[in-house]
Amino acid sequence: MKVFANVLIYSGGEFLSKLIPFLLLPIITNYLSPEEVGTYAMILSLSALLVIFVGMSQQAAISRFYYFKEKLEYSSIYNSACIASLVSACAIALVMYFFDSLIANFFELEYKWIVATLLLSFFQVLLGFVQAYFQVSKNAVAYSCIQFFSTFLSLSTAIVLIVYFSLGWQGYIFGVILGVASTVFLSNVYIYRKQSFQLRAASWTEYSEVIKYSLPLVPHNVSTWFKTNGDRFLVASLIGSAIAGVYFVNLQIASIYSICVFVLNRALQPFYYDKLKIDDRNSAGDLKKIIFFHLSALVVGFAIFIFLYDYIFSFIVNGDFILRHDLILIFMITALVQGCYLIISNFVFFAAKNQLILKASLVNLVVYGISMFALFDYLGESGVALVSLICMLHLLVHVAVTSNKAGVFNALKNIQKSKGV
Repeated sequence: MKVFANVLIYSGGEFLSKLIPFLLLPIITNYLSPEEVGTYAMILSLSALLVIFVGMSQQAAISRFYYFKEKLEYSSIYNSACIASLVSACAIALVMYFFDSLIANFFELEYKWIVATLLLSFFQVLLGFVQAYFQVSKNAVAYSCIQFFSTFLSLSTAIVLIVYFSLGWQGYIFGVILGVASTVFLSNVYIYRKQSFQLRAASWTEYSEVIKYSLPLVPHNVSTWFKTNGDRFLVASLIGSAIAGVYFVNLQIASIYSICVFVLNRALQPFYYDKLKIDDRNSAGDLKKIIFFHLSALVVGFAIFIFLYDYIFSFIVNGDFILRHDLILIFMITALVQGCYLIISNFVFFAAKNQLILKASLVNLVVYGISMFALFDYLGESGVALVSLICMLHLLVHVAVTSNKAGVFNALKNIQKSKGV
């Protein structure tokens, strides 16, 4: 019952955060052309890429080290992660300054909007750190409040700028920067005043643990970005922005289920970590129950959305955008497979076996390249979507097999022992 209640509480806040692009769809599809929506989609993709390099995957470390560090040491690690992200953002901005024309031409955006996207990404990284802390400390009320405030302020500001000031996708950037930056400021005030965090940076010895844990995840996240966001750049550059806009809108419809997948895993992750830390027969049995609940929720959510997505599309999207049943089905199956992969990744992250994911991601890039070469010319945008599914299936199988060999699932073997198997 506690697990179910926790999922509901965290899901409410997490949904609000993840649903911003989806909630904007009625506005976007009525006030922007398919070409402009294609540009909007590339802005979102660029932001997702910059988040990886600015944050250096430290959010995963902030979640894990909560279970292994005293509060003073943990707060210093949190501080150092924020400082390191600022340094990383400044370094990226410096690179952008020297290669401004090249970068602007590559992304087909004005340089100033690329810098604005970097600023947005920096604040999204800091918000991710705040979310990670409230998640692992099981402060569901604070977690949901910051999600609601950030989403409400971002969404309302973006709508005003798009509708009343006709700023288009630029209004989205301004609105979300304001919403996220305000939330980061207020939530950190709460953390340092109410949670007794101290303004002390970690020593290099302390922080090196974070770097050692986080950096192997950067190539993995970049690989994931190529397979989940790079497709928009590929479709836009080879087929056209209008097709990319249609592709993006169908992806956003399917993302409702994808959001459910990530929300469910984020809500359950603290319970996985709690039981893995105990590592006895009773916790092994509890792990089995959590996994069963997790898988059941994934399948039920998939079945429900299969019957609803046609109605959702016709309700929120105007006639200039075409419903592609093949794309939505591929996107949804990919999200279902990814949900199974996230279950495995919880065990891998807790065991600090991130190098397994790094190796799998490097092989997965090869699979991505071969599949894209083989399918894109024949199937177009449908082939691009199918490549994402193929890569996710490979990642699931590869990580599952190598993790089992590395003993990552030893905690689950207690289930069999307790039954005399």
